[in-house]
Amino acid sequence: MTKTSKIILGVIIAIVAIGGIWYGVSRKPMPKTPMAKEPIKIGAILPLTGGASWIGDSQRKGLELAVDEINSMEGINGKKVQLIVEDSKSNPKEGVSAFNKIIYTNSDISAIFSSLSSVSNAVLPLADKNK
Repeated sequence: MTKTSKIILGVIIAIVAIGGIWYGVSRKPMPKTPMAKEPIKIGAILPLTGGASWIGDSQRKGLELAVDEINSMEGINGKKVQLIVEDSKSNPKEGVSAFNKIIYTNSDISAIFSSLSSVSNAVLPLADKNK
């Protein structure tokens, strides 16, 4: 797989993830209202450094693009989306640290996701515990 193909794949995965969240949260049409004060916070644990950094940067850019698009269209149910990105360093232990940083430094996180299965598997017990 070429580097360009990997970047395109990373962007597609990120856009599909945000699209799924957006669809799930905003299924009913809402009247146009001013943006609410409290944003919908979405955490992303991405491999920005380390062995899988080639996909993490593309995913971050794709997520930022999707968030900008959502926010430019009245947000979700009148609320802006705020993306909180932490680096897993392509390592499950670092992914756990990133998860803890997201949940303990931000209140009212609506969703957190990770792009690497090894990081997701390491974070899963903590996510279940902190529903």
